[in-house]
Amino acid sequence: MNAATAIGLLICFSLLALIPGFIARSKERSFLAYWLLGLCFFWPGLIAVLAVENKKKARIRNEAEVAGYAKLWKDGKISEDEYKQKRKELLGW
Repeated sequence: MNAATAIGLLICFSLLALIPGFIARSKERSFLAYWLLGLCFFWPGLIAVLAVENKKKARIRNEAEVAGYAKLWKDGKISEDEYKQKRKELLGW
């Protein structure tokens, strides 16, 4: 294998690795980490990025759940401490 072929293969693999990288970015994950994983091990990297949870959807789901707990607290069905504990558990603050 000559140098031109090696460089061509490196460019092709680098471009192919963009697929897991862009999927990861759309799921609010690290583009660089999944690009490197896709560069070294394309198929496992692609499977991993497709299997990982979307952070944005999880955050929206948690915010909706906290809103439900806020309604319960305002209705007097749970205490303020219980609400704050669930808010901290779901949102981290």
